[in-house]
Formats: sequence, structure tokens, C-alpha cells
Amino acid sequence: MSKAKKSEEKDRIPNMELILIGAFFACFLFWAVSKCSVTQSKYEQEAALNTPKKIVDTTVVEKKITPAPSDKPVKKTPKTKTIIKEVSLLYAVVDGLKLRTGPTRDSSIVQQLTLNEPIYFLNKVSDFKEKINMGTYIADEPWIKVKTKRGHEGWVYGAGVNYYQVAAKATEETSDFEN
Repeated sequence: MSKAKKSEEKDRIPNMELILIGAFFACFLFWAVSKCSVTQSKYEQEAALNTPKKIVDTTVVEKKITPAPSDKPVKKTPKTKTIIKEVSLLYAVVDGLKLRTGPTRDSSIVQQLTLNEPIYFLNKVSDFKEKINMGTYIADEPWIKVKTKRGHEGWVYGAGVNYYQVAAKATEETSDFEN
């Protein structure tokens, strides 16, 4: 083989290496972009599921109309008034969270809630906060008035609920959480 051919082959090898490196980089870039878009859509779906939900509660109130004394008969048509109120959806983040009749641990228990059970916030919060040992930390939260899907109303400790479905971490050995 002549020196010219060997020199030409040496020049081709680095060019071939650059082409292979470029192709590998292009494949990696394509893979990374597709992974990022899949992950982004996954996070967007999770965010859409975990946004605080507002429930509209419509109640119909009937008003009775008494006819005015006159010669002509008055057609009785009941008037209805629709009351719309927005209700925020909360979730129990402590398994066995106690729904109580009043905003104290001394109040009687109405029901025990399961982990991530949805409940409706009734826009009432106690005027005071109470410190309760949650196991890994001491919470200083007010009591919150809520309503369950089964229709039970009562008070729960504020650290036991959240706008998102998560679980509070508590160790059993030091927890005196008996909301």
C-alpha cells in the first residue's frame, strides 16, 4: 500500500468517528426529549388530579305565597330560590382521623375517617389552635368543621386534613395524636 492511500485512510477514520459520535448524540437527544415530554405530561396529569376541587352545592328553597283577598282567584305558583355555595374538598391524611361533635379532643366521636377519604370544608375554623404531638413533629393547628360524603358533620384537627391526597408521617411510639 502506498503512503498516499494510508494517509487517506487515516483521514477517513476520524471523519467516520465524528459521524458515529454525531449519530449517537442525535439519538440520545431524541431519546431525552421524548422522555422529558412524557414526564412533563405525567406531572401535568398529576397536578390536574391534585388541584383543590370546588363542589357547588345547590339547595332549593320554596316560598309559599298566600293569595291576596280579591274577587279574582290568584294562580298559586311557588317561587324557588337557588342558593349556590362553593365547598372545598379536603382529604383525611391520617388514617383513623376522628370526626368529633366539637372542636376539642374531649368532644364525642361521630365517625373515624379512613386515609385519603374526601370531606367537605364547611368554612368554619376554631378561634384557637391546639398543640398535638403527631409523632415526628408537634402540630399547632386549629380545628376545622367538615362534612363527610355520608352527610355526617363535625370537627377534625387541622393537621389531619389537606387539599391533596397525602399521608401524614407519624411514629406510633411517641404519637399522642388523638384529635
